[in-house]
Amino acid sequence: MASTQQEKVPAAAAEQQHKRKFPISLPDVRGSRSRPKFWLEMFKFSVYVTIPVVLIFGFSAGSDALNWAIRNRSYVVYPPQNSKPLPPPEFFMEVARRRREAREKAAKDL
Repeated sequence: MASTQQEKVPAAAAEQQHKRKFPISLPDVRGSRSRPKFWLEMFKFSVYVTIPVVLIFGFSAGSDALNWAIRNRSYVVYPPQNSKPLPPPEFFMEVARRRREAREKAAKDL
């Protein structure tokens, strides 16, 4: 029994000495249920930080990567220039005249 008390005293002294060297320490999670959650959160945080840093480095390293990404991720595809000529202005004037006549006719019918 005396030997166990003697073993505890140096352990307590070592712990006090450790606290003096490192005043701020992580909470003791040994044997706790939160330890797996801690590692999961550390993994998620590292992924959230690493991915943008890698992408920024990759796109800033060369213009080839940026041009490749722009070409392959084009969400708006514009038609080629002058692929189909516009109708003459008379066509639009005729459409406007027909719409106006249709409105006037519908207004008379009411």
